[in-house]
Amino acid sequence: MVLGFLAGKAQEEKSRFIKKGLFRTTATLSVGVLLKEKTSMIYGQGIIEYYVADNVSMRGEGFFTVGQGNDLLKYNHSIITGANFHMKTKNHFDPYFGFLLGIAIAKYSGVEVQCITTPCPPLNPGPQVASPVISIPLGFNFYFQRLFHLFFETRFIYGKHISYGQTISLNELRFSFGLGFNFNFKKKEEQK
Repeated sequence: MVLGFLAGKAQEEKSRFIKKGLFRTTATLSVGVLLKEKTSMIYGQGIIEYYVADNVSMRGEGFFTVGQGNDLLKYNHSIITGANFHMKTKNHFDPYFGFLLGIAIAKYSGVEVQCITTPCPPLNPGPQVASPVISIPLGFNFYFQRLFHLFFETRFIYGKHISYGQTISLNELRFSFGLGFNFNFKKKEEQK
């Protein structure tokens, strides 16, 4: 009922709300599946994003591991930043794709994985390692009123964790959705 009311109010707006100067933020849970290792992870995710043009935004985000499907990695936190490119629409629907770079801070738990050196080192928990990652998100925002938006996003993350000569693929699909807040820092007169 509340979502129906908000969607109705969003439709009342006459001009496109998604413009340069829009700032959005959100905090949610994100679910990830490590593709090669066949394990799942749960993350707390925070996003801040600023639209530097009507169809380009700069984004920073962090993921903090709050649970995992098995004991392969003790954690797999990450900090990611980059640009999103938004497809222009005539309403409050905001589809986008992006290209982001970041760092994954992960710790191997000590279970057996494939070695890249011979002989294999002892299976001890590895040190915390920072590894570069590439993130490609695809998703959409739907803006209600002037303060709230819904979002859904899926992303592919590419990276490798190397510790004690052992490698763990960080290639992962992550899924996020939820409710966020947004503010427009440009007045209507400044946007013309």
